[in-house]
Amino acid sequence: MNKKGFTLVELLAVIIILAIIATISVPSTLNVINYTKEKACEEQVKMIEDAAKRWASDNPMDSRSYIEITTLQNEGYLDKSEKLLNPKTRGEMKGIVNIYKDEVYNQYTYEYDEDPYPCEE
Repeated sequence: MNKKGFTLVELLAVIIILAIIATISVPSTLNVINYTKEKACEEQVKMIEDAAKRWASDNPMDSRSYIEITTLQNEGYLDKSEKLLNPKTRGEMKGIVNIYKDEVYNQYTYEYDEDPYPCEE
């Protein structure tokens, strides 16, 4: 009698090979995804800081100030039609950009703060 099919040993061998491939490929794929999200988030923050630089050049300010993302959008420095989403969390970015003036060198420093009001909801 000639039965065609796979034996249990052959099926187990294929399953073991697939498990080995998965244990090698899944962590590296997740690392690539996380790296891409991190880079996208850095680019998003850079875009926000650039908008704050344009805002600061148009508006007089003290040696230390801040600007909210919603203000940048309302005044046309950022695109108001689309929501800024954090690529890592997929939540809306609602932070501020702190602006500091170095009195010695007469230069401004821009720093994005994602959670400026940690106690508020």
